[in-house]
Formats: sequence, structure tokens, C-alpha cells
Amino acid sequence: MSVQVSSPRRKRSAIDKDEFETLFSSRGTKWSGLTVEKARQLSADSPHDVEATEPLVGYVQPSIEVKWAARGARHRCTFRPGVSVFLNKHYPLYELTATTQEFDAIFVRLERPKIAELLHDDVRLPKVDFLDHVITNDDQAIGMIGAMYAEARAGSPAGGLLAQSISLALLAHVYDRYDRANAARRFESRLSPRQDEIISRYVRENIGSDLSVTELADLLQLSPAYFCKAFAKTRGVTPHRFVLNERISIAMEKLRQPSAPVLAQLAADLGFANQAHFSNVFRKIVGCSPSEFRSAVR
Repeated sequence: MSVQVSSPRRKRSAIDKDEFETLFSSRGTKWSGLTVEKARQLSADSPHDVEATEPLVGYVQPSIEVKWAARGARHRCTFRPGVSVFLNKHYPLYELTATTQEFDAIFVRLERPKIAELLHDDVRLPKVDFLDHVITNDDQAIGMIGAMYAEARAGSPAGGLLAQSISLALLAHVYDRYDRANAARRFESRLSPRQDEIISRYVRENIGSDLSVTELADLLQLSPAYFCKAFAKTRGVTPHRFVLNERISIAMEKLRQPSAPVLAQLAADLGFANQAHFSNVFRKIVGCSPSEFRSAVR
């Protein structure tokens, strides 16, 4: 499939150009590790193109849906808490649009000079063939990036040792997880980011249905047994638990709204057998009943 380019559209050359407002950068501070930054996507009146000038790994805030085209394919992904993104150098994002025109991103730049400085001259730089882009649940990367940002933002009170140690740990993690050869071995029996996205979107679009393993496996043309194994290895939970988590997540969104439906109707809309079943599952996952949660957030 060829990418259809719309015209006119805003053309931008690189992520460190005018499409982001830098809110914080560790450059020029006491921070001595990999460059960590927080930036805000500026309002855009039309789809635009961006491209990273070096590999980036990070995450966005708050939850947003992003669409883009790249190298003959169109992509759509919903970024929620816990979802990370890796972009390789020169990976293009054509016709980039987001559901909200402004959002924040916290990311680390994998700049070769800084990597060489951290590894020192007597260590040969690893020959890495990075994947183009990966969108996944990488809690380790998010945790390290969050710690790097907090420490750098605070003025590096723990000193250079911590900055360099976390940076080296993140480098080792990124090389292991996003190098093409390593990823091929790591992702054996795992869902690809695209497959994971298909399942996530389908579940949320059909959250009130009586979803089955066979139905979800058929979406990816996989056997139910292989799908369950790959899904659990990718997500860390079974398909059944994932669906329950998504139902409760949506329930929490609804209960925060002034016009939230009555609990019996909400339970039916989300595919629970009845209100009692909904309340029991909600309490086990959230730690309180739906009624208690609704009272607390209003």
C-alpha cells in the first residue's frame, strides 16, 4: 500500500525543530548522563511531518490517540500510562495527527557523542541495528526515564554517579530490547506491536460483547493456544484478565463523569453478567466498590 500524501500539510524536518516547545532539557545542567528532556507538542492546524535526528525512547502524557503514515503503511496507536515509544534515527512520521493538539512527552536522546563519553574511548561502541519504531509496555524503560527526568529536573542532587549509572542501565536495556537481532530473539512467541495494537483497539471497541479467545486469535490468524501464550508473554496477563482490566478502566472513566449511567446499565454496557459481578470485579481490581469510587471522585 502506498502512502497518500495530503496537500497542503505542514512540513517539519526534525523532532528538535519547531513542532515541540522544550519545557526542560538536561543540556547545560549538572546532569551528566544521556540527555533527558520534556517537551510539549504545539497546536497544529493540519497534519505535519516529523523525524528524529537521533534515536529516542520515552513516553507521553496524558492519554492520546496518534495517527501517522510511514514507509508505505498507516498507523494508529493510543498512548496510555505505561505505554512507551522508541523511534529510530530518521524514522519519518508523515501526516502526524493527535486527538489533542497539545501533549507532553518525556524522552531520552541516544546521542552517539554522549554514548561514547559514557562508554569511554577504551570501549568499542556496540554495532546496533535498531528497529524503526516500537510501541509497547516497557515499564523498565519508563521507570528509568522517569527517574532520570526527576533527578535532572531537581538539579542532580545525587551527583554524576547516579546520572551515569542510570544512563548506562538504560543503554543496556535499549540495546537488548530494540536492536533488531536481539528483538527477534526476545519477541519469539510474542505479539508484535501492531498485533498488540489490533487486539487492544478491538477489545475497547467491543468491550460490551462476550469476547472469546478464539475470536481474538482469529483477528491475528493465530491458533487460540499460540495466541494465549504470546499474549501473556507480551502483556504479562492472560487475555481474560486484560479484558477485565479494560472494562474496569472504562468504568472508572464513566464514573468520573457527571452523567455516568446507573451501575446496572454500566455493568451491562461493559459486558458483565450483572451488577453484582461488576461490583465484585471492580472491588478486586480498584480496592473499593463502584459506588464508593463514584463518591470519592465527585
